[in-house]
Amino acid sequence: MLDAYNHVGLAVSDLDTSIRFYRDILGFELKEKFETGPGRERGRPEDTTLHHRQVAMLRFNELWIELVHTIPPVGRVENLYKNNIGAAHLAFYCADIEKTYRELVAQGVKFYAPPSTSTVGRRLALFTDPDGFAIELNEAIEGRR
Repeated sequence: MLDAYNHVGLAVSDLDTSIRFYRDILGFELKEKFETGPGRERGRPEDTTLHHRQVAMLRFNELWIELVHTIPPVGRVENLYKNNIGAAHLAFYCADIEKTYRELVAQGVKFYAPPSTSTVGRRLALFTDPDGFAIELNEAIEGRR
């Protein structure tokens, strides 16, 4: 059965743009960058005949994200707003959501709306990465997460 969490994989349109966003704006650490596919040493069996991929592994505390850019891009862009079937989001705690919101807006991050209070009393705000993947901020509430 399952033993532990490993990583979340995200398909991206431009690997370097996504690395800059997750590393330079959100504070992830770039741990590894490599390529897979035909003629490359790394990769899964399906990579050997189908796709050339650029991959980056980034870490934030215990959260690992695998950014994958397929060359040429083979997928389609979807509306990733969180009520669509199959859409997902990442969520992070922050101590001061208003301060974090202002800092991210100053760096060009696009939010759906300013921070608001949810029906359960939690302060939150939702923004997107460069490819429209939803990321949620939650202000930590004293004594619970």
